[in-house]
Amino acid sequence: MADWLRGGLREVARELLFSSRATARGYARPERVQRLWRSHQQKTQDHSAQLWALMVLELWHRTFIDQPPTGPVTP
Repeated sequence: MADWLRGGLREVARELLFSSRATARGYARPERVQRLWRSHQQKTQDHSAQLWALMVLELWHRTFIDQPPTGPVTP
């Protein structure tokens, strides 16, 4: 995972973590996420677990909160 976030998944991760939508949600302090990201990319520390969790949270939010409900709504 650590290498993947520095390589093939880097741009997707960057978009998820630093998009205006993700930043505006307020779930994490942007400056803290930036520090995690920088440290991870520079191979100072492995923050892949934390970064992955933030990415999944953002994807979950986009999928289940940002999207209008579909199908019948039951009381």
